[in-house]
Amino acid sequence: MRQPLSITEQIDLAGKLGDLKEQHYNHTLLLTALLELLTEKGLLTTEEIRAKAADLHHMAYHGLDEDLHS
Repeated sequence: MRQPLSITEQIDLAGKLGDLKEQHYNHTLLLTALLELLTEKGLLTTEEIRAKAADLHHMAYHGLDEDLHS
């Protein structure tokens, strides 16, 4: 059984979580800007983006094997 985290380990973990949250926000902001620019320029439609996201989601949760055998 694992011992409880020391106060120093808790502070370190909280700092790491804060860093991850900031990275997540920055990545989300960048992706949103890119997607908006691609649709504004007429290079992609919202429907194409949604379809690709659905495909990737399906692959992530159902694995590549299913797609390779179909």
